[in-house]
Amino acid sequence: MMNNKTAACLRYFLIILLLVFASVLMLNEAVMADDPLDEQESQISIDLGDAEVSFKHDVYAYTGKEREPSPVVRLGGKRLKKDRDYTLSYEDNLLPGTASVTVAGAGDYEGEIKASFMIRLKTPDLVSAESVSAGARIKWKAVKGADRYKIYRREKNSTKWKRIETVRGRLFYTDKS
Repeated sequence: MMNNKTAACLRYFLIILLLVFASVLMLNEAVMADDPLDEQESQISIDLGDAEVSFKHDVYAYTGKEREPSPVVRLGGKRLKKDRDYTLSYEDNLLPGTASVTVAGAGDYEGEIKASFMIRLKTPDLVSAESVSAGARIKWKAVKGADRYKIYRREKNSTKWKRIETVRGRLFYTDKS
């Protein structure tokens, strides 16, 4: 059995031991915080070169305004977040044709990857199709941005379509065949 003096010394010794242990832990954390290897590891960036970029649609309708569809960017199965992991810049995204977006790394990511999407004029809405003495006449509504309309006819007994006329300056066509 311990006497009171021995027990008091033991408690005092344990308290000093705990204080020394706590000081060593704090000193260790301070040294680790200043470790240049940790800073180098945190500065390593991940290259976007193998990222996958996809859009909700392959083709977007021409509106007369710049089209800026938001792509989904994935790297290694992980979906990246816009403005945190990457930024976007668009090119040729006003008129019909092929537009592109550049995905540039941000935050922990670096490098760039490009993806493209199509802008197409809307298909005209049919107003009427009627038989006239000269043949068959079709009429349609104007499409914003269109300066001509290509008329196609499906070939007889086939699934193929053949362009038969390009119309400028009017919203109807009479097929005389």
